[in-house]
Amino acid sequence: MQGAAFRRALLVSAISAAAYREANGMIRYLPDSSSLVLKAAQIVQVRVDRVEAPAWVDQATRQAILHLTVTEVWKGLIPPGPVVLSVTQVHPPIAGPILPPHGCWQDGRGQPGEEWVVFTGSTSEVAAQALAEGPCLAAQPAADTAIDIRIADRIETNRMTLPEIAALMLQRPARLHLTFAQYLYARFGDLHLEERSNLNAVLQLVTAPELGTPVRATLLDAVETYLSHSQATTDWHIDRLAVAMFDLLSVPQASDLYENLIETDLPNLLGLVGGGERRRANSVFEHWPKERAAAKQALARYKGPGDPKPLLHWLNEH
Repeated sequence: MQGAAFRRALLVSAISAAAYREANGMIRYLPDSSSLVLKAAQIVQVRVDRVEAPAWVDQATRQAILHLTVTEVWKGLIPPGPVVLSVTQVHPPIAGPILPPHGCWQDGRGQPGEEWVVFTGSTSEVAAQALAEGPCLAAQPAADTAIDIRIADRIETNRMTLPEIAALMLQRPARLHLTFAQYLYARFGDLHLEERSNLNAVLQLVTAPELGTPVRATLLDAVETYLSHSQATTDWHIDRLAVAMFDLLSVPQASDLYENLIETDLPNLLGLVGGGERRRANSVFEHWPKERAAAKQALARYKGPGDPKPLLHWLNEH
């Protein structure tokens, strides 16, 4: 009888766990991850309903009472509903560059009607504790971040591969933001970026015209960094990355990256500067001859501050 009761308890526990996962998604909790999505113990969306705080005059800081409503729970067990936070806010700079805030609520944010996606390192189910300034990791505008969390949740729940992820993203590349790019970068290892089909899929995403510049630059740098540290990287991987970089020179929406690609990224990758092994154009473009011709045309059209001559000379070598 005791064994039957134990089995029933296990079954109830499994059903409860499944219900929790269905309600709160399957995003894993990896506290050492570089991605906020994975690093956060809990992720919720909140709406600012009311702010009680003295007007900024000459003081450097002020005490504010934020009346919030948790409207969405993406990860964790914080229940939806009202929450009140008492926070110390630092006066935003009047002039000069506005730097990112050090915490979630310090920079005077919190106007009624605003919606934020909040990442916290706390596992507390008490919202006022979990969302407090101390354990809070970041608060980002929901307009920019909620879609990233929804997509990450879908990817985690369905255990999607890199080609599947890229195919999903290519449907609407413009909707992606930095939070998603950083999440995908953190997944390169367990998703095996080194496999050729996986690298091809990610580089197809990187060269998609509609992709925003910050996301494109982040993913391109992530691929280059990952391959430079991977023990599985071969000449094929370097060649494929170089071809993708040249492809970007034909994407008008990537024009903000042209100078850096021409002056720094490609010369270093190809060994034209920096003391690395010099790669031959015939070898790099062996499997992509059409891309070589397109690269020549793109460099011939280039009118920016970078000097395309070294790359053009390299492309014409035999």
